[in-house]
Amino acid sequence: MFGNLAKHFKKLKLLNQQKQFIFLRFSSQQKMSLDSQVDIQPSKFMQKLMNPTIFELIVPLSQKYKAINLASGFPDWETPEFLCNAVTEAQKLPEHQYAPPGGHPVLIQKLCERYTKLLNRDILPQNISVGLGGSGVIYDIYAGFLNEGDELIVFEPFFEYHSKEAKLLGVNVKACSLIEPEDFENGEWQIDFKQFESLINEKTRMLVLNSPHNPTGKIFTREEYQKIANIVKKYPKILVLADDVYETLIYDQKEFPRFVEIPGMFERTLSVFSLGKLFSCTGWRIGFCIGPEQLIKVIRATHAIICYSVNRPVQLGFAKALDEAKSKYLGTDDNYEVNIRKRFEKNRNTILHGFKSLNANLKLNKPQGGYFIVGSLKDHVSKIPRKYFFKDFENVPNGDILLGDTPFEEFEQAEVTPDVAFFKYMIVEKGVTVIPMSSFYIQDDEKNLKNIKGRYFFRVALPRKEETINSAFEKLNQTLKQN
Repeated sequence: MFGNLAKHFKKLKLLNQQKQFIFLRFSSQQKMSLDSQVDIQPSKFMQKLMNPTIFELIVPLSQKYKAINLASGFPDWETPEFLCNAVTEAQKLPEHQYAPPGGHPVLIQKLCERYTKLLNRDILPQNISVGLGGSGVIYDIYAGFLNEGDELIVFEPFFEYHSKEAKLLGVNVKACSLIEPEDFENGEWQIDFKQFESLINEKTRMLVLNSPHNPTGKIFTREEYQKIANIVKKYPKILVLADDVYETLIYDQKEFPRFVEIPGMFERTLSVFSLGKLFSCTGWRIGFCIGPEQLIKVIRATHAIICYSVNRPVQLGFAKALDEAKSKYLGTDDNYEVNIRKRFEKNRNTILHGFKSLNANLKLNKPQGGYFIVGSLKDHVSKIPRKYFFKDFENVPNGDILLGDTPFEEFEQAEVTPDVAFFKYMIVEKGVTVIPMSSFYIQDDEKNLKNIKGRYFFRVALPRKEETINSAFEKLNQTLKQN
């Protein structure tokens, strides 16, 4: 009897050992499995783009200090009622399934009518592709035509998405500098053509032109476009992306040439536009591009892979709104487009005058068009307290001492550039938000703060209500003039 019990005990002990081994092995495998699940890395291209940009600091810092936002590139006024009504009506129609990847035929037809007149050539449905906002269309173009290792040229300063979307695909981005005017307040930014031509080689596959330009407001002249075309003609593999999203915002009755008007350039150019910019509804994300049929075929195919199509009822609403925008608007004799241009131009003049009247040694360059104004803080930098030149500016001992006569280039302890220090100083002490512009440049050496390009520039946005601008200058008059 005891012998049988001993045998049974041994079996139980062996069984428990086996269970324990299986449990430990399973636990180990489960742990390894869990560990492997969290060992997920961004793509090698995305890893380089993960660091937060200055744009991500704007809203939280502005909210914390209750600053008035003159920084972000979107209107604070309402979208036109006739557009909202048109979209509401479209949503009641049986138009709720996928639109064709190239765009809803009704919207495409309206765009053909509009741009046949504006571009002085027959624009047919096969010349247009609708996408997910202007930036979405640009990504369609990049993804459709660029390979890893290709080179793309932009003019700096530039809107960061022109660079980031390309880098996400492994494209090398090069920048040709726009030369700041000697008479900063009244002069025009100029292209460094010698540098531009030196940047082009057999790896160059795309050139980005943006006019009116973000952020400078420069309108490229016909003569400049012709010089660019003469250079580009030597390279049959270069595609030109003409970012014309601010096309309706041309000030002082200035001529607005388009690159596709230069002989031989339509065949190698994709022009990008934004209905969100035109109708003050940037969150609706409807853009489009126009170009030769053989290029548009690639864009449509690429877009179909990325997201297939964009909001169908909204496309129908825009189609109707393009007609209604031709009528008199808000009780004036002007149609919608003229009215909105005048509103932007008035804001430009008000902001230019407002900063000049502060007598704070802040110079603003008069933009020829677009959404923004570039300012120079170089003569004001001595008025910035030293604490703002540190990343943790809220915990700097004796930080209220002004930079004073010490040139920034000799301030060895600085952790950020003057434009970033100015950005924080304006929010915290002046109650107004502007954007530092060093992030609009490709930096040769980001660690060497003394040579950072754009370190003395800031950007102001124009699309603000009159009361917003007035409130901003009330704050600035109370604070900056005290300096």
